[in-house]
Amino acid sequence: MQGPKREPCVFDFIWAFCLIALAGSIAVLHVNHIKWEKEVRWIFCAFLLVFILRSFFWEPYRTEGPSMSPTLPNHSFVVVDKQAYGITIPLFETVFQTSFPKYNDVVAFHHGNNIWIKRVKAQAGDTLVHNYMGWYVNAKWVAPPTVVPLNAEVFERSLPVQSHFSHTDMWKNYRAFSIQIPTGYFFAVGDNPNHSTDSRTVGVIPYKKVVGRVYWRESWLHKE
Repeated sequence: MQGPKREPCVFDFIWAFCLIALAGSIAVLHVNHIKWEKEVRWIFCAFLLVFILRSFFWEPYRTEGPSMSPTLPNHSFVVVDKQAYGITIPLFETVFQTSFPKYNDVVAFHHGNNIWIKRVKAQAGDTLVHNYMGWYVNAKWVAPPTVVPLNAEVFERSLPVQSHFSHTDMWKNYRAFSIQIPTGYFFAVGDNPNHSTDSRTVGVIPYKKVVGRVYWRESWLHKE
């Protein structure tokens, strides 16, 4: 429903274990002067290269569900550029950010044990408004209301304490509120908003959760 559903850090540990096992094999072969040590060393180098590229630079995914259709139909093959916004540290799900996602960037980010892929619709400092007609960013309509009624408590918990909106008469009577997206957060929506669980339901997303920018075949060809 939301995109890739495996947890990347588990895969990283598997790669690390394989590299350690291969390194141990090379050491044993070297001690015993076995002739095919050279071939095993090449296998080790190949594993190491793939581990480095996948952990620090680019990671392939296959999406699940319709939330990003028609841009990314179900089971689309995509590549996440982990260096797009900073330096990724594998295993710890940590990124030292040097820049931030731009408007309309398609990004991958951690949500719970999954990776979600959505489009950035608002950034820190923007004014976000919710009412019965949908979501507005700086007075511009960006998305319809969610299919299920907005759970204000869930949305509010996504905000840092100093940014919580108050349950005023406007919210109680009209189910509307207005907030300024706090520093360090962004608002993201699927390209198929009527079939997408995104920031409209779970709230704003911390930049620190971003894995990288998403590329797919059309974006490679047309330099989106």
